[in-house]
Amino acid sequence: MSVAMALVVLSIRRGKYGRILLATRDSQAACATLGFSTTLTRVAVFSMSAGLAGVAGVLFAGMRSTVGTLDFFFFQNLPILLFAIVFGITSISGVLTGGFVYGCLTTGFLISSDVSVRNIAYIILFVGIRLLVNNP
Repeated sequence: MSVAMALVVLSIRRGKYGRILLATRDSQAACATLGFSTTLTRVAVFSMSAGLAGVAGVLFAGMRSTVGTLDFFFFQNLPILLFAIVFGITSISGVLTGGFVYGCLTTGFLISSDVSVRNIAYIILFVGIRLLVNNP
């Protein structure tokens, strides 16, 4: 499902609406001069992001039997955000790769699920962040 959502985002970014979004990001005044509604663009972006978050919430709730407040604790979800940033948050493939690598390392899909071996994920994350600090 996440691949399908990534394809939807890619199709939007490559189409006419994606060019309008890039132009709005570069200069809102220029877009308003050309006749584009920046307010409508912002509302559409907010609606699309809310829709993507809704789909992610449905998938997350389907994966769990119960969902509580501790499932959304900041420090529990911070590593996956950092993995997405290290692998490239501006590209869809980088975000998917970051989530896949984090999921494989923490669930023991590729390596054993021993807690000491799971720390490899955090070592990779630290090295990636250090490389980004030196050359963003």
